[in-house]
Amino acid sequence: MKLYRLAHKDLAFQLEYNPLLGCVSNGKHPFFCAFDSVASAILESCGHRTLGKLSPNLCFLEFRLPDHCWISTIHDEAILDPTSGIFSGSPGAKARQFLQDRKALVAAFPSLHWQHQLNYLINPRHPLFKEITITKILPCI
Repeated sequence: MKLYRLAHKDLAFQLEYNPLLGCVSNGKHPFFCAFDSVASAILESCGHRTLGKLSPNLCFLEFRLPDHCWISTIHDEAILDPTSGIFSGSPGAKARQFLQDRKALVAAFPSLHWQHQLNYLINPRHPLFKEITITKILPCI
């Protein structure tokens, strides 16, 4: 499965060698979020929603999950802050439990903005995290 995310161009190429640099950390449970398409990565981006355009300093990252990983599901809990529309530094109880349990590398969760759209929470503490590979890094503009 391929997933996508945005990253600053200065960080994007460093992620190939140290993917943990791209994680959000709320202290106990680092994570990063990803999307099933470039379009979703843009539409869910707080920068796009705020400015109406993407910064020329951003890149798209395409990465491949290991073929043998399974995807957990977090029902009825958006990982986005409903006011700001950005990923909060404090995931909800179900997301925290997913990250703590380390039973799956990836969890799907509902988009705050698009009905029936799923976004993905990646757990860098899962043993399969080291098998994620970045397959493309492309400039946004």
